[in-house]
Amino acid sequence: MAAPPLNLMHWNTNGMWIKLYELEQIIEAYGMDILLVNETGLKPQHRLHIHNYENYRNDRIGAPKGVTAIIIKITIQHHRITLPPLDHIEATAISVQTGRTDIIFIAAYKPPPNPIINKDLDKLFDHQPHFLLAGDLYSKHTDWNCRQKKKAGKDL
Repeated sequence: MAAPPLNLMHWNTNGMWIKLYELEQIIEAYGMDILLVNETGLKPQHRLHIHNYENYRNDRIGAPKGVTAIIIKITIQHHRITLPPLDHIEATAISVQTGRTDIIFIAAYKPPPNPIINKDLDKLFDHQPHFLLAGDLYSKHTDWNCRQKKKAGKDL
């Protein structure tokens, strides 16, 4: 029997702490299973609790904005993936067990001044053949309907 489809969402919150009520409304209205979030701006002292959901996050200490999080229903069989250190990308990853294979979900953020480097991408994609990365990599390119091309977009 096939596993039911997952309801996924990516959200660049640009400050999750002040949008917590909005986040809870979205989860309830759309029955979200997994949310891949970037630019949370959360700090270690911010307690994030959403009923019936587990969250995994990487908080940036000593600098504003940035950081990533994954919010997932507690009823979905999963575990956190410990990523190797990355030079220019911030990321959080989990593995979700499905009937046939595991799928890696990655929430990623690359601050604007940082370059895209193959070494970081290789580290992110080395885990499994089945993965989904969602985030803000500040990699504008006309191939994906941006008005302009940036170096990071060309590199990606």
